[in-house]
Amino acid sequence: MVDLLLEQNRIPEAVDGLKQASVAYQAITKHDASNAYALQQIPNILSRLKNLSKLASEREEWSAAAQETMELSKTLETSLADEYKDLVTSAAPDHATARRLFELSTLLRRQGRLDDEVKALQRAISIWESVPNPDYLERGQAQFRLKNYAAALADMEAFMSAYLRDTRPWFSPHEVAACPDVGFRQGILDLMAKKIARDQVPDHFRKERAKILLAMNERDLARVELDHVINPDSGAHEHYSVALMTLAATPTGFHKRCGELVNQLKDCTDADEIYWGVWTCALGPMVEDDTQALTKFLEHARTKLTKDRQSQLSLGGLEFRLGRFAEAEQSLRACLAEPDDANLSPAYAWYFLAMTHERLEQHDQALQWLAKAQESRAQMLAESTKDPASLPWNRRLTLDLLDAEAQAMVKPSEATLAPSSPE
Repeated sequence: MVDLLLEQNRIPEAVDGLKQASVAYQAITKHDASNAYALQQIPNILSRLKNLSKLASEREEWSAAAQETMELSKTLETSLADEYKDLVTSAAPDHATARRLFELSTLLRRQGRLDDEVKALQRAISIWESVPNPDYLERGQAQFRLKNYAAALADMEAFMSAYLRDTRPWFSPHEVAACPDVGFRQGILDLMAKKIARDQVPDHFRKERAKILLAMNERDLARVELDHVINPDSGAHEHYSVALMTLAATPTGFHKRCGELVNQLKDCTDADEIYWGVWTCALGPMVEDDTQALTKFLEHARTKLTKDRQSQLSLGGLEFRLGRFAEAEQSLRACLAEPDDANLSPAYAWYFLAMTHERLEQHDQALQWLAKAQESRAQMLAESTKDPASLPWNRRLTLDLLDAEAQAMVKPSEATLAPSSPE
């Protein structure tokens, strides 16, 4: 409901919705401290409040809503801080307490309270070590964050053996790639290879392994995994995630994936499926053989997609790929004119606008859009060092690919045209 209110620019009502949600989830956790979903929602609400406060502060008529979001954030943070002290010092040593401490440790890290984060993780681990059937996944993740890499690997192996069909994510790909312990990095890859060999959910873990290999810049090894992922009948979103990784590993494979997807969606009437198809094809350069099929798909998509931010971005990206630069600029500017979407980085549109203006021989504007996109990317990368979950693997990879492509195309050393504003 909050997302719908945001789409309709009903900011005060969205704030009220988050307030009601926070009260409800706090009540649930007091009644049932082991409710994992409710435990996760309160930190998520805090993150949403932060984004909403920033959005509300941009309009004078929403100033009261902006103030309310800040006050609600402070109240929630104080409540969670008090709960943290109780959990560390006096709460019962059971599964529910350990899980709650683990969830709170993530919030503490986001707040920069690193000493408290360590205490919460250490307390959670000590509880899990004293109770039967611990949550090996969460304990392994806690050990990893404390840099106890051998213990983390042992827990992950125990988790894999105990829960053969569990597909919850283990670690973010870039957390693994950035780990200074070579044995841990290779150990995680080896565990995933064992998981694949057991043939329970091979495609899922092939993709997870490929994500890590791409983060480690092992593109050839990632391509081997992706070549074995068979998903001809999957939905468009599944095609998108595999195509994105394939683009990073091998452009030829990306073109093949896009061709298969366009053929699958040519008569589709589902707007969500069509959106993912268009966005997938917009991610990377096309070859001349793709032009006719993509042009037909673009015209089909225009009749099915609405004028929301995501749709305008995907259409603008595909128009750029097809060389329809004036239309691309119009769609991309229309995208930015729509209400903000927490699930969609505006940097995507800024990168496409930089490349579009370069193709239109408006070099100064291209440089300014590129600078805007790169500044946003740098901020997201910086935030992800504190909270890896703030930058999902697909957003990071998309930003990396667009940044590399735009930098190769828009070069500061080239002759510039008359200065102009990117706005």
